[in-house]
Amino acid sequence: MKFDIDSLLNSPVYEEMRTPLFLRVIKNPPPWAFDIIQPWEDPYRSLMGAFVRRHYWTSQGSINVFQVIGTAHQQYQNRPWMDLLTSGKRMDINLPLQDKKPEYYRATENKSPSMYFNTLDGMNYYIGQDGNHRTCIAKFMFYETGETQLHGVTINHYDIDEMFYQMYCELNDKIKRFGLPVILTAESKLIKREDTAGWMIDYFQPYLIWKEYDEESHHELLEELNFEQAKKKLVEVTSLLSLKKQTKDVQKSLLQRFKSYLFKG
Repeated sequence: MKFDIDSLLNSPVYEEMRTPLFLRVIKNPPPWAFDIIQPWEDPYRSLMGAFVRRHYWTSQGSINVFQVIGTAHQQYQNRPWMDLLTSGKRMDINLPLQDKKPEYYRATENKSPSMYFNTLDGMNYYIGQDGNHRTCIAKFMFYETGETQLHGVTINHYDIDEMFYQMYCELNDKIKRFGLPVILTAESKLIKREDTAGWMIDYFQPYLIWKEYDEESHHELLEELNFEQAKKKLVEVTSLLSLKKQTKDVQKSLLQRFKSYLFKG
């Protein structure tokens, strides 16, 4: 990405933003400054939400700020970190505040206003509902100081049962591909909660609802499938479809032989 360093240094638009940190960064950007801010995909806005096994929340968390790779804020997604630093809506406020009180970023007490982060794996983090400008500043500040940990932040960690999710996708694909009279839906139920002040873990039980229309009885058959039952169902469906294919191939072969016999006759 190209940026107009002369404008950043001289335009009155950036006057309030020209803190020592800002000036050092634009003159000598870190190697990751132009990495693209990745979009956060909320699992609860997709089918994957039904496969959340655990949701861990804490308002007193710590993260490695260099493991923050994205944001839920659409305006800042798919843009470089340098772009957020130089054109973020509230950088003219946040940069001077960082210059006056850099200890804010090192403090261990809960951040005010709160800073939110989401993760699926505990390794890669995405900024949540607030904290885009401060996270960006922290990345550049800590790069210079050799620090990593941002304390007192709110973390939401969603643990996804990816094997169950992939099995659901494969099973649903076979149902649709071969036109089976089945509707497959994913559901989840809360089975336990652990919490005290400042943290919480919700435990969920993902399951599938197999709704099949029986053409002989004209009734719908309902089954609730856990992971092992869904795995068994996938084997059954795969075997059935394989048998149907073999039968179809045999019929095709017999038809070809019959046509060949007629032609010879």
